[in-house]
Amino acid sequence: MVKKDRKRNLRDNTLLVLASILALLMIIIYYLVNYVFTNSVNNLGYQLDISMLRDLNNIFSNSLLYMAYALIAAWVIFTIVVFIFMEKRVLSRIQYLTKFANKVGLSCTLTERLEKDNYNDDLTDVAVEINSMLDRLSEAERAIRESEQKFRTFVEKSNGIVYTLDLQGQFTYISPNCNNILNCTAEEILGKTILDIVHPDDTDRWMLLLSTERTYNETQQNHMECRVKNNGDWNWYSSSVSLVRDNHDNHMFLGILHDINEKVIAENMLKEAHAELEEKVLARTSELATANEILKLEMDTRIKTEERIRFLAYHDHLTELPNRLLFSDRLEQAVLQAQRTENTLAVMYLDLDDFKRVNDTMGHAQGDNLLIQTADRLSSFLRKSDTVARVGGDEFILLFQNIKDFETIEKIAEKILKSFIKPFPLNDQLFHVTASMGIAVYPNDGKDVETLIKNADISMYKAKEKRRNSYVLCTPLLKNKVKRTLALTNGLYRALERKELLLYYQPQISYNSQKIVGLEALLRWQHPKLGMVSPSEFIPIAEYTGLIINIGEWVLNTASKQNKAWQNAGLPAVRVSVNVSTVQFHNPNFVNQIQTALQKSKLDSTWLELEITENTVIREPAHVIEMLHAIKDLGVTISIDDFGTEYSSMSYLKQMPVDRIKIAMPFVQGIDINEKDEAITKGILVLARSLGLNIIAEGVETERQLSFLTKRMCDEIQGFYYYKPMPVNEIEVLLRNQLENDTIPIPIALSGKS
Repeated sequence: MVKKDRKRNLRDNTLLVLASILALLMIIIYYLVNYVFTNSVNNLGYQLDISMLRDLNNIFSNSLLYMAYALIAAWVIFTIVVFIFMEKRVLSRIQYLTKFANKVGLSCTLTERLEKDNYNDDLTDVAVEINSMLDRLSEAERAIRESEQKFRTFVEKSNGIVYTLDLQGQFTYISPNCNNILNCTAEEILGKTILDIVHPDDTDRWMLLLSTERTYNETQQNHMECRVKNNGDWNWYSSSVSLVRDNHDNHMFLGILHDINEKVIAENMLKEAHAELEEKVLARTSELATANEILKLEMDTRIKTEERIRFLAYHDHLTELPNRLLFSDRLEQAVLQAQRTENTLAVMYLDLDDFKRVNDTMGHAQGDNLLIQTADRLSSFLRKSDTVARVGGDEFILLFQNIKDFETIEKIAEKILKSFIKPFPLNDQLFHVTASMGIAVYPNDGKDVETLIKNADISMYKAKEKRRNSYVLCTPLLKNKVKRTLALTNGLYRALERKELLLYYQPQISYNSQKIVGLEALLRWQHPKLGMVSPSEFIPIAEYTGLIINIGEWVLNTASKQNKAWQNAGLPAVRVSVNVSTVQFHNPNFVNQIQTALQKSKLDSTWLELEITENTVIREPAHVIEMLHAIKDLGVTISIDDFGTEYSSMSYLKQMPVDRIKIAMPFVQGIDINEKDEAITKGILVLARSLGLNIIAEGVETERQLSFLTKRMCDEIQGFYYYKPMPVNEIEVLLRNQLENDTIPIPIALSGKS
């Protein structure tokens, strides 16, 4: 009995040892599974990619497999212990333990209860081990559930869609967050293929992936971008795809789909912006290149302009000859050289004769053409040391250095003037032009630049007075005349201020009544050093300097005021004639000056007469005729002085509002001497009568002249035959005598007065 018990106990102990070993093995397996799975999930974190998902899937599948193996092993061990090795005692104990276990509450475990009831035999130890094993299995199940929950939460909360495809591309799984990312449910996706949801243009790449799945290994990932429809729009998504195995060891595709639409849009916008920027850069580069070209052209133009400006500073813009500044500099250098070498040099001042006629008839363009041709001809006479310059409209100056004698100078001058015999071709026509030239020689006619040019200029004007196409050498007489002219010019600027100007009056006699009917105001200049200066000497200077404008205004005011004073004194009312210069007609304020003179003097306009020369009318007939009509509107009478001296004046006579014609003095003084003068005088008288104009003869000095004129009904006589120009006080005596005695003036020739 004892042996049996020992054998039984030995067997039971052996079984218990085996059961304990198996239980220990299950516990080890459990901890291994729990450790591997838990660590794998925890290490997964939120860095989810395809390789991690593949590892997670394998771990999860293996964990379930190992758990199943553990349960099966536990069940087998338990069955062996219960049905093979345990006897009735074990069965009864198990029954008791089962009932007892049902009574176990939450306050204690099965082990604790058995300990309280003092069940300390071998079966109790087995029960304790089984209970411990069951507790560990429960913990493993709970850990697996928690891992599953973590995995599910991770996938659902992820910003990417996790999906699986079979080898035909059909969706077998898609994470629920597709509703947020694709705006469609998983049920709408499952059953479809990947080709059903991607853009038609992107299907080729997916078809290539599906058809070449055999070439991929399980560690390889494929990345692609494709468009998937989202709310009717094709949005861009990025997908990472790997080949994995499922629980049945079959291949499938596991992938993650990320929304990159905003990224693609931003990249496209960036590309567009980059393209636009490149286009703008290219355009700007082109603009800069163009600007550089323009700048280069402008710089070239500026350089050329500056060079041109520097050139024009010393050269004439039309002929490109040296101008006065450069000529003066060269002449100064030549004078210095002549002083050192004691040589002679000549300055020739040349002016084209009647150049204005060329401009008037051919136009200014042809006038410029004539100047250019003239410059070329003059340049042909120069040596290297000589210079020709254009210093005015039609004026040229030539410098000839190292001249041997005056004979050489004259030969050069004659050669230059002979070159003008050849006509100039202008506008398909041959035009003949002559020139006048004055010559000043160093050192006889000046030892400085200014004096040489001035004396050559004076000689040139003397040549014009002499005859055209000629030259005049400067002489001491000419130089003295220049000095006098310079003195008169300087004095004339102060003449009005110093009250050196005064008016003389020459009576005009009516032949029929033999009474004074008019007075011609004649300007005189009482110079403090030179004495009484002739009008023929200082009037041209006044016209040249423009002083005639102020002087003429003074004459108008003085003559009008004096005539009104005589009338206020009760003397006979007579008209006063005032000579008007051509320069005054170019003054736009001339008519106002006349009106102002009448207003200030309060003289009736009928007692003021203006005398103009034929030369004034011929120069600018249209302007002069317009001015004459304006003057006539003031009520002033108009007379033409020196009538008959200009060949074309008669063509304008009918257009001018003229009251009186004054026969020129040369024709009157030619009476009884020159038949032609008599014929011209007769013609003027007949013409005036035919036009209904009054006639006055100027410069009558002899009785034969008076008789010739009166027989042909000349209205008025003016000249030394009756009276010379007289100062104001003598005129007052004549007028008072005419008023008191009503006497007929006695001609000077008859009275014996000189």
